Amino acid sequence: MTQNPAINKFTESAEQATKVIGNSFSTAAEGLKDYHSKVLEIARFNTDAAFNYAQQIMGAKSLPEAVELSTSHAQKQFEAMTEQAKELAALGQKIAAKTAEPLAHDAKKNAH
Repeated sequence: MTQNPAINKFTESAEQATKVIGNSFSTAAEGLKDYHSKVLEIARFNTDAAFNYAQQIMGAKSLPEAVELSTSHAQKQFEAMTEQAKELAALGQKIAAKTAEPLAHDAKKNAH
């Protein structure tokens, strides 16, 4: 018994869509792993900076020295956090683009 060509086409399209979505999810999962690693790296950096600052401030010999250390630390942390935010944003955009890539490719393919 022969199946209806429309049903065959629908089944084929559904299977292809499932593959594409699976590829997108795999790409997203890998990207999230990379993002998580970057967040951990940033947390480690910031924790080290906080401990270094605590050691320096504990060794301050005067109030002006403590103020200078605090000002310097705050400036360095602001610069570091600005750079970290840029890195995370860029990584997030890269992950989003890579995740959408299979979907866009499939959409183009099916549009023709």
